[in-house]
This record gives sequence, C-alpha cells and structure tokens, in this order.
Amino acid sequence: MGTGVDNVDDEEKVADPDAWHSWKPRVFKEVQMQYRHLLVGPDPEEAWQAARHSAVERSYCRMCIKRPRRAETETLGFFLGEEDGFRDDGMVEPFQPPQEADTRPVPRWLTEAALLLKNPGRSSSAEVLVEGEVMQVSLLSTQQGLLLLPEGMMFRRLSGSAFAVPPGSSCCRDCCRLRAAWRVWFARNNELVLSTGSVTRPEEAVELVLDEDELIMALELALKHLEAGASCCIRVSEHWGVGPLLPSGNPSLRGAAVWIYLVLHEVTNEPLPLEHPDDTSRLDFARRKKEQGNLHFAKGDVASLARAVRRYASGAAAAEAAEGDEAAQLLTMMCLNGAQAQLRRGRFEEAIQLCDRVLGTGPNIKAFFRRAAAREALGDYLGAEEDLRTAAKRSDDPALRQQLAKVQGLRQQQKEQQRQAYGGVFEKMKLQDEEKEKKEKEASERRAKEAQKEAEERAKEAQRMQAQEQERTQEEQAKATVESLMKSEEPAEDFRNVRLSTGPEEKGVTALMPPPNTHVTPPPPPVEDYQVPSFLLRKQKKPLTRDSK
Repeated sequence: MGTGVDNVDDEEKVADPDAWHSWKPRVFKEVQMQYRHLLVGPDPEEAWQAARHSAVERSYCRMCIKRPRRAETETLGFFLGEEDGFRDDGMVEPFQPPQEADTRPVPRWLTEAALLLKNPGRSSSAEVLVEGEVMQVSLLSTQQGLLLLPEGMMFRRLSGSAFAVPPGSSCCRDCCRLRAAWRVWFARNNELVLSTGSVTRPEEAVELVLDEDELIMALELALKHLEAGASCCIRVSEHWGVGPLLPSGNPSLRGAAVWIYLVLHEVTNEPLPLEHPDDTSRLDFARRKKEQGNLHFAKGDVASLARAVRRYASGAAAAEAAEGDEAAQLLTMMCLNGAQAQLRRGRFEEAIQLCDRVLGTGPNIKAFFRRAAAREALGDYLGAEEDLRTAAKRSDDPALRQQLAKVQGLRQQQKEQQRQAYGGVFEKMKLQDEEKEKKEKEASERRAKEAQKEAEERAKEAQRMQAQEQERTQEEQAKATVESLMKSEEPAEDFRNVRLSTGPEEKGVTALMPPPNTHVTPPPPPVEDYQVPSFLLRKQKKPLTRDSK
C-alpha cells in the first residue's frame, strides 16, 4: 500500500494525504478534479494490467463509485475515453453481452480517476472532488483494450497473459492454421446469431487458415492479437459489421452492429521467411507466396490487394535470403508485383520504394514504367517523363511512347495551369525584383560618386598640406641661412651686383635678407701658397745703403 507517489507526476506527488491536490487531466483536458487520501496498490508483475489510454490502447476498467451525498454505490465497466459504459458486477463465464438496461453514462472525470489510480486492487482508491461533490472511487480491475479500427471496432482481452505475447506461446500469423470457437450476438437486442459450438471443447472448434478472406475482418484482426488459449470479446459497429461469420460464407453480416466472443484453442504457424533451413526450402516458400499473391491480386478488391502485398513481401524476404540466379529473379518479380498491387491500392510512395529496390540491382523496363506511373499519380510529371524516356530507349514498345507523349502533354498542361494561376503573382514578383535591382544600382552609383568626390577632396587637401609644408621648410631654411651669416666671421658677401629694391624700407631679419629673385655671389675660397706672376710685380727701389752713397 502506498501514497500514490509512484503513480503521479513529480509536480503532483502527494506530500500530505489529507490535503486536496489538483489532478492534471490526461484525456479530457477540460476536467477539473481534485483528490486526496490517494492509496495505490503495488505495481503488478504484468505491466498490461495498468490502465492505459493512447491512440490504440484503451483499457477496459471496472470501477466502484461511492457517492455519500446520495448514499449510492455503483460499479461500472467501460473503455477509457468513452462516455458510455455498463453496470458490471463481475466477470461472467462464459462472456455474455451487456444488456441495454445496464447501459450507464460514464462521466469524463471517471476516465481521469482511472488513470490516477492506474493499478487495480483493493488498495487502489481515492477521494475525488468534482463539481463540489466528494466521491470515493476504487479501481477494481483492468483488461487489455485495443481500438482495432476507427469508427467502432473495440477489442477486449478476457483471458491471456499480456499485451505482448508471452515467450513460448504461439500467436496467430498470416496463413497459420488454427482452431477457434466464437459466438455472435446482435447488439440491438442481444439475439444470438451464431455459435460454432462449445467454446470450452476444442474438438468442436472451427479449423481454418487465417488471412485468406474467409471471415469477417473483426474476427481476423482479433485472432492476430491472441495466443493459443486466450479469449476476447469484440464490439463491432455497423460500419465494420460486414462479411462472413464462417469459412463457408454463411451466415454473413450486411452492416449489423454485433458482439463477438472468441476463444483460440490451437495455432500452427508456417515458418517465417528466415526460419527455413536451406535455399531449396526458401525458394519453395517464395514460389508459394508468389502464387498466393497472384490469386489475391486477381480478386482486385482492397482487402485482397492488401493480402497480395503481404504475400509478395514474405516471398521477397525468403528470396532475398537465398542465393543464385533463380532467387534474384524471384526477388525482382515479387517486388514488381508488389509495386503493381500498391499502385492498385493507391499507395504510390510504397510502389516507388519497391521499384527503387529493383532498379538498385540494374535497369528494368517494368520498374521504370511502374515508377513512372506512381510519379505521374503524385504529380511528378518531370520524374515520370525521365523514367519513360529511359524505358523507351531500351524498348520499342509503342505503349511506352504513347505514355511518354501523354505525360509530356500533362506536364505542359501543368505548366500552363501554373502560369495562369500564378502568372500575375510571378509578374508582380518580377517587377518587384526589377525595381529592387534598379534601386540597388542607383544606390551603388551614388555611393561610387560620393566615394570619388571624397577621394578628390582628400587629394586636394593633401596637396594643400604639402604646399604649406614646403613653404614652412623654405622659411626655416632661409632663417637658418640668415642666422649662419650673422654668426659667421667671414667677410661679408659681395652685394655689388645686387640690385637694391626700391620698395619700402625693411626692418629686422627681413632687412638683412637679399631681395627675392637675386643671385648672391659667395666669396671666393681662400688661396694658399699663391705666387704672384713676375710681370705683375712692381719694381721696388732698392734701399739705400752706406756703400751706395
């Protein structure tokens, strides 16, 4: 016995069992429910016993509801998520369909309460508060429930082990031989329609081969979910209540809502494609599946085409596991036949996959042709045209060229329709693109002109700065020259050939500087050991001496 901590989410763990806690709805989001005194039994050894609700799983639950305010106690049985159930006081052996008088409405909060309690048992109970009323609910039992087909085909396991088939048990597969017994009642008045005999004696059971279109679809689907020794009941709506109830074909339903009680006694499955011991048995199995598939394909109805696809797939798996040329040929034929069946069923993507599998081993005209048909059906006229062109190059069959011409016409028609439907849109988009390109070009030219103008201004500024720098350098040189002249001890420069300015009198350093545009003759260099020529020498009078007198 626990406190429900293992059953609720982390944010919903019960810290105080006496306090009310809000439940987060799982199925009906609008339900507002609070609970307390939550007691959940220990986890069962078999996981299928837990209440479950999903797209396929819909557990069948028996719950006890006590309403103290009304002093009422009631036990209801229902599939999770449904709003109609029945008064269910316990299991009746063998199964009997519920009476119309036992029909009860199932409030939505009861589905949420079953998911809250989750695991059945005497210890699985809680007090719930819904719309101001406090009630005590207990989850008594759960059974596996499956939605086999939409629009009303519910499966409820009555006996058996688990959702998954237990190890060592035999589950029905396609083409298995089995012995089973069943009973059928009309849902409107519980009138017994058919009984194959005692459901407890296997010798009175019906022997048949599964998935050979011998029974109503509800029976075949239910048998595939049972192992030997298990039983179930099936609720079938008028939509699916069509087909034979016996392999002989009679009686047959024509749109009747029924209840079916089914017991599976024995199952003998044929080996799987990979369970055959050698290539010989694998090839025999592939040939047999090919023949079976062809027979179902010839019937042409949707269910038979689906069976043909399954037979071809089994044969292809066996052929793929074998070696040799015959195995490769069988694999190719099985894939091509399967592609044709998928085309008939309208499963074009699956048909393309099978053709791709064939073409992966080498070119094949049929594979190209059937893939082109699938692509044409999907509106891929370009891909279909490519496949047909490739096939037409390898074959002179006029049917290929006719189909190619047809696809080319469809492609042109598709282009014309697109042009008419979206021509205005495309033209508008084209104009918008042209306008955008024009604006971008103008902006680019404007930026280029601005950049050129800026470069010219920078060049002018550089020239101006260079001229100023030259003037500054000349002034500094002139100033240095004047200072050197003033400090020099050499004779003053010869200004004899300098033409004096008649301008106003200059003062300061400027007055000492020579006039502009004048040539200053530097003083000649000093001459050392210079000897005057003799002809330039003047005769000097000899000094008078005492003797000369």
